[in-house]
Order: sequence, then structure tokens, then C-alpha cells
Amino acid sequence: MDYFVEQEFLPPSVWESEGVDGMLHIDPRVIETCIAIRRFFARPVTVNNWHIGGPYKYRCYRPRDCPVGAKNSLHKEGLACDLSIKGLNAAKARRRIIGNSALFPFIRRLEDDVNWVHFDAMETGRKEIVLFKSQLQQVIS
Repeated sequence: MDYFVEQEFLPPSVWESEGVDGMLHIDPRVIETCIAIRRFFARPVTVNNWHIGGPYKYRCYRPRDCPVGAKNSLHKEGLACDLSIKGLNAAKARRRIIGNSALFPFIRRLEDDVNWVHFDAMETGRKEIVLFKSQLQQVIS
């Protein structure tokens, strides 16, 4: 896989019990989008880093019993990912993604006002990326 290893998308418990088969929990559009983001920004991208001693382990797929996030989180459906782009703040990254949305056809929503980039592939019925804050949503064209 370009730029990433499988552990970056799975929490330790899933990696330990399922190994690379755990990737089947994640929609391929999420993986493709992470790769597209890495290529577009030409900078290192961090999803999970627990496997190299870092603190992140629930930024992509979250099992149903995961203590992090909302009960019905899209992470638990394998449809969402949180990431950081080295040397770039999340607000600027979101603006650049929105401004180049044709390069990211699977991003349906971006979470606003957080210090990481959350994207998901939940169908919204719109072709524009939806920028949302918690339960409030605003369409960005």
C-alpha cells in the first residue's frame, strides 16, 4: 500500500485478532482517500501511530465496543478517518481539500473546528462536500 501500513488504519485489538484481514472492516474509499490526501499535500500523514509507540489508535476503524467517539460513529462502519498532515494545520488542510474537491471524490463530509482532519464517505445526497460541526451541517461548494 502506498505511503501507509495496515496498522495505521486499525486499532491494536483488531490488528492482534485479525491482522491484515481487519482491513476488510474499512471501506476502500477511505483508504484511497488517505492515499490521495498524502499525494496531494506531499507531506507525511498520520492516521494511527500506536504501532510505532504513538498515542493514536482509534482514528480510523473503531470496533463496536470502542470507548472513543459516538455510539453510531461512521468510524464503526469503516466510513470515516481522522488524520493529521505534518506541518499543516487542520483548518488550512480543510480549505485546500474543499478547494480541490474534484481530487477527493469520496469525501462527502469534513468536520469543522477540530484540530485534525476528519473526513467520511457517508452519502449526503449532494455532490458538494458538507462541512459539519457536531450535529450542525453546512454545505460548502
